Amino acid sequence: IFTSVFSWIIVFSDRYFINYYLDPDSVGIYALLAQVAAFTSLLNSVFSMYVNPIIYKLYSQDKNAGIKKLISYIWLLLGATILLLIVVLSIPKTYFSILLNPEVVENNYITLLVLVVGSIFSVIQNALSLFFTLLKRLHILGYFWFFAAVLNLFGNTMIQDYGMIAAAISTCLAYLFVVIANLVWITLNSKKIKYPD
Repeated sequence: IFTSVFSWIIVFSDRYFINYYLDPDSVGIYALLAQVAAFTSLLNSVFSMYVNPIIYKLYSQDKNAGIKKLISYIWLLLGATILLLIVVLSIPKTYFSILLNPEVVENNYITLLVLVVGSIFSVIQNALSLFFTLLKRLHILGYFWFFAAVLNLFGNTMIQDYGMIAAAISTCLAYLFVVIANLVWITLNSKKIKYPD
């Protein structure tokens, strides 16, 4: 529950700050940019539908084999996200005008790219969270998401000085924090983890 609440804060609090510091039109523009950037969530869907059942089944039979298989899938996901990012960065800016008003793209292109990167970090952290589910350590994720939400809220206060780009950066950094925290915890605890029954 706490993880969901803190995740919700990261995803939606920026709209309230933008509305407060800027104007309702900016909220609409930012929401559109975030919707376009969220196309990377397709990778989340593929991972959840294809990988999760395989890992759950294998882990129930052999915990070590399940963890090793999960690590191999995460490496594949990482490769896919890097390729996706390269593709997005190589797409001419004008192509985004198919989905968004050309003026919106022109004025907010960097914000859009930062949101894409943040969305990719979200995909990676979602995959890493499967470790915590398998090991019954979801409370650890709650702590990570709490600090990420605080970081995001603090970053959103910068909107008054830097505009929508501050909201995008604070969201991106929040997801990056969760990814790094997950990796650090997994690395530090990999040898002393006691598998649950």
